[in-house]
Amino acid sequence: MSSPTTTQASDPARVAEAHALRRALEPFSTLRALHAHPGWPALAARVAALLDGVRLYAPPSPRPSTTEPGRVRVAQWTIEHGNRFEAIARAFRSQAALAAADLVTLNEVDLGMARSGNRDVAAELCVRLGMHAAWAAMFLESTRGRDDDSLTALASDNAESLFGLALLSRWPIAAARLVTLPGPERTLFDELRAAGFAWEPYADFAPTLSVRFSRLGEVHALPRPLRALASRGLRWAERRGQLRLDWIAARGFRHAAGRGRTIQGLGGLVHESLDEATYASDHAPIVAELGFE
Repeated sequence: MSSPTTTQASDPARVAEAHALRRALEPFSTLRALHAHPGWPALAARVAALLDGVRLYAPPSPRPSTTEPGRVRVAQWTIEHGNRFEAIARAFRSQAALAAADLVTLNEVDLGMARSGNRDVAAELCVRLGMHAAWAAMFLESTRGRDDDSLTALASDNAESLFGLALLSRWPIAAARLVTLPGPERTLFDELRAAGFAWEPYADFAPTLSVRFSRLGEVHALPRPLRALASRGLRWAERRGQLRLDWIAARGFRHAAGRGRTIQGLGGLVHESLDEATYASDHAPIVAELGFE
C-alpha cells in the first residue's frame, strides 16, 4: 500500500491551537474529571472556537448543472475518515450513480488527520469532483486514530486533528447551517417523521456496514501468521454482523416517485483484504432520486 500524501495547506494558527488543546486535555482520563476541573470553562470555550463555523469551498472547474430540473440525485456515504482517499475519489468518477449525483452528504470526514494523509478531505474532493462543498467539525480528535487507521497513516502527527461532516453540491452553496440532531432519549426516526420527512421510499433496506472485527488493533498487534489465522477465523462473524446504518430522508418531494439503492462493491460488505484495490470505506454508499412536487 503506497503512503498517502497531502496536497492541502494547513492553517498554522489552527494547527497550533489544536495541538495545544490536545496537550491540555491529555491529563484527564474521564469527562467527569475534565468537567470538574476549574480550568474547564476556559478550555471549553477554546474547543468551541476551534470547532465553530462551516467552511465553504468552490471548485476551480465546476461540474455542469443538471439537465433534469424535475428531480435531484443524491448520495450518502460514510467514508471512514477519507483514509483511502484515492479509492474514494476514483469511486465518485467510476460508479455511474455516484458520478451523476447532484448532492452528496458525507459522514466521517477528516481535516488534518495523519490517518487520512493530513488532508482537508472535503476541500480535495471539491477540487477532484468539481463540486461545491461545505464542511463542519464535530469534534477534536485526541489521538492519531484507532484500530487499523495506522495502515494508512502518515509517520507525522495530526495537523488540525478535526473530524466532521461534509456536503458536496453541483450548485453553489450560498449558506450553510448546523442542525443538532436529537440524542438517544428520542429516536431520530421519530423526530424525522414528526417533521414530515420520509425515508422508506429512498431505501432498499440492504445492509450498509459489516462489522469488521479483523480491523481491531489487537488483531494487527499479532505476529503475521497469527494475524492471518485470526482474520480468517473472524470473517464468518463479520458476514453475520451486517447492519443498515445509512439513510436518506427527504420532505417536500414526490415520495411516490422516489427510489433508492445501496451500491455494493466499495465497502466492508465484500472485502476479503484491506489491500483490495476496490476497498474505499467500511460503509457502502447509498443513492436516491428525489422528484419535485
